[in-house]
Amino acid sequence: MIDDSRTATPDALYIHIPFCRAKCSYCDFASYPGMEHLLEPYVAALCTEISSLPARGWPIRTVYFGGGTPSLLSLPQVDAVLSACRSLAPLHPHAEISFEANPGTVDEAYLRGLLRLGVNRLSLGVQSLNDAELRSLDRIHTADEAKEAVATARRASFGNLSLDLIYGLPGQSVARWILNLEQALALLPDHLSLYALTVEEHTPLARAIACGETPAPDDDVAAAMYEAAEDLLAAAGYDHYEISNWARAPGLRCRHNLVYWHNQPYWGVGAAAHSWWAGRRYHNVPHPGEYIRAIQAGRSPLDGEERIDTPTEMGETAMLALRLREGLPFAAFLRRYGRSARYVFREAISECREAGLLEADERGARLTRRGRLLGNEVFGRFLRDAQQHRMEGGHRRLVRIGLTGNIACGKSTVAGMLADLGAMVIDADKVAHQVMRRGMPVHRRVVDRFGEGILGNDGEIDRARLGAIAFADPAALRDLDAIVHPAVIERVEQMIAAADPPPEVVVVEAIKLIEAGMRHAGDSLWVVTCAPETAVGRLMATRGLTEEQARARLAAQGSDAEKLRLADVVIRNDGDLEATRREVQAAWRRTVARASSGNNG
Repeated sequence: MIDDSRTATPDALYIHIPFCRAKCSYCDFASYPGMEHLLEPYVAALCTEISSLPARGWPIRTVYFGGGTPSLLSLPQVDAVLSACRSLAPLHPHAEISFEANPGTVDEAYLRGLLRLGVNRLSLGVQSLNDAELRSLDRIHTADEAKEAVATARRASFGNLSLDLIYGLPGQSVARWILNLEQALALLPDHLSLYALTVEEHTPLARAIACGETPAPDDDVAAAMYEAAEDLLAAAGYDHYEISNWARAPGLRCRHNLVYWHNQPYWGVGAAAHSWWAGRRYHNVPHPGEYIRAIQAGRSPLDGEERIDTPTEMGETAMLALRLREGLPFAAFLRRYGRSARYVFREAISECREAGLLEADERGARLTRRGRLLGNEVFGRFLRDAQQHRMEGGHRRLVRIGLTGNIACGKSTVAGMLADLGAMVIDADKVAHQVMRRGMPVHRRVVDRFGEGILGNDGEIDRARLGAIAFADPAALRDLDAIVHPAVIERVEQMIAAADPPPEVVVVEAIKLIEAGMRHAGDSLWVVTCAPETAVGRLMATRGLTEEQARARLAAQGSDAEKLRLADVVIRNDGDLEATRREVQAAWRRTVARASSGNNG
């Protein structure tokens, strides 16, 4: 999830094979029976599209043949497609190459041939191990044929075998579902995908339910089936790594699908295939004939695309991550988007925790057992918060205030004025103390990110010199721990443990990390700093220095002039506090107006 989908080059490739022997009653996928005569030109078109992908040379880490029924391809056709992939880019030495197949369409020779070509993961669409249920779904295989397909795959030496099953079928009892699962477990699969039946419009199943020929699925019974599956598979030692997916060991998780759940970029080729890259989500024409004609005519097969803005992507990343057992990791989200997930999704997290759907700690947020049953309720709230973040002008803006004038009062005074306007004010020295209580070494040569020393003559942290910060949104942070992001603390602890570089440099880096964490915590961060004239007056008043001595000390530090040049707002403070207050208020109004209009320049 750390990779940025807008800049990272996809290393995952989905290949859609839209052909099938017969259309299942529940199927709403882009799959077409009775068109196998198009297989040869379709494969040629696939190879052409693969060769036209806009980036080359990166190692492909996952390839997924999905459908439809990819096992309708001949071995030479599979070879041609994989050869096109290798011509585009080298396959990673440990690339996962998955291949969907239907029982009844494969034999041992075919499966051994797939292995020779590099396919190393087989996904069998079993769906049920009950013949009556298979007939109701219009599947072309029997339960015995499904079991024989598993045995054949093992004889062919497939070491990574996944089975798909559907539950919540019309009239299916919990007891019959458990029997299905027990039979599946007896086959010792390496991976299981269990999907609740979804009744899609315009399918034969939907029409049968609408006219009363078939009972509608019972959501409560389906929930009981899901919970029974969780218990049964946990007892069998399977790793429940995603809402609908279990692996016999962590290394047997579907790596290609993890790309989707981490919302990382991927290519999709073939009819109806979708791609996600560089802020665009796009898809090809759905019909294989139309797809072939477009490729043969030298036209793009694209049928549509949409631009995904950052707030939408953040919501989708959170939603997809929550499908995983590990949930939404706050540190990774922060690194990817430069925003705190705890802030962006604060309402969703609060509501879902209160409803018992979510648990959250300093590391991240995860669905509870109840939350996995009601995942759509959770996902909807996270998507809502992401859109709300856009309307709030959710891109953060760092505002630097430079103070000029020859008086001693400065940063703390202005921070107090910001607090009076409704800002949440946090003293940066308190943040430093928070880290030090966790083992941060302190050294006299510590400098903050502006290059100014933070220790006074008495060895104590000087609040005025380290600075004060204020957040424009009073709801941005509720307590000090919310500022010091766990990723910051973790990094600090790693540096301390390494003891390299020396302690004083460790502290410098720690302060930089802390301030980075602060910038990610809210929409607008106000850093109050001061210019040389103010600093001279302060040093004369607080240290008993002459003006010449004060200026000499500032010259040695060499940072204040640079700070003033970097300031977004320069406020003169010559002792007229009311005038200063008016300038602060005006700066505040301008920043809030920019945030509200979405101009975060």
